[in-house]
Amino acid sequence: MAADITTAALVGQGRTADIYLWDNNQILKLFHTGWSLSAVEQEARISRIIHEIGLPVPATGGMMEIDGRHGILFERIDGPSMLRQLGAKPWAAIPLLHVFADLHVSMHAHTLRESPSQRQHLTHQIRQASALPAKWTAAALDALDHLPDGNCLCHGDYHPDNVLMSTHGPIIIDWSEATSGNPIADVARTALIFRLGAPPPGGMSPLLIGPARAVAQLTYMRRYMKRDPALRAEFAAWHLPIAAARLGAGIPEEQQQLLARIETLVRNRDTLMVAP
Repeated sequence: MAADITTAALVGQGRTADIYLWDNNQILKLFHTGWSLSAVEQEARISRIIHEIGLPVPATGGMMEIDGRHGILFERIDGPSMLRQLGAKPWAAIPLLHVFADLHVSMHAHTLRESPSQRQHLTHQIRQASALPAKWTAAALDALDHLPDGNCLCHGDYHPDNVLMSTHGPIIIDWSEATSGNPIADVARTALIFRLGAPPPGGMSPLLIGPARAVAQLTYMRRYMKRDPALRAEFAAWHLPIAAARLGAGIPEEQQQLLARIETLVRNRDTLMVAP
């Protein structure tokens, strides 16, 4: 369905899409030019299925095309992101991060056979990380080959800016990277985003950003791992393939940090492999 965007209010912009207010009850996620129709259709389909199984996600409306760009209508959720709340209310960070971790646990309690394979998705992202030296690419793929599969619903880009704090409770948005796979890989991805992602808005001192990230990551991890402390050993094994896959996402401001981290992980792995 074609439509006119000129009268809609632009309320958000991301790496893949712009967000417009569409009417009193909906927003339009309009993907950037060149984003494939099949990828948009897949996100709409997965989002609809996830809503139907009862997770707190926006209801999905129809799809439309505007000036060659594909879009999805979603239920409008009023409320700030959890990231913004963390910036505005740092004294409430611990309970907010506990809610965040508990949501992740509840997500991973579901299986979704209709979603893409996590392993295939990670393999694709690692292979498209053009900044990786061939040896590091091979090491990341080999590490991935030795890790266990799973069939849990995984978000793939779960972080506090993808949780909206509505009057009815937290709502998880942006399921474009959703896969079926190992939940600890999903946890490793979230932990890495805590380490590298943008800090909360509000002008936090650069001296505090690093410690704040560390505390947020630790609080989230401790809460999540309460379900099974034995998972910590498996978590460490995912660091290399997840970092390499994140590099393949092509986020320029993270590239140097990711390359440095991957180099350290590959070196440590090589040391362990040759140790007597």
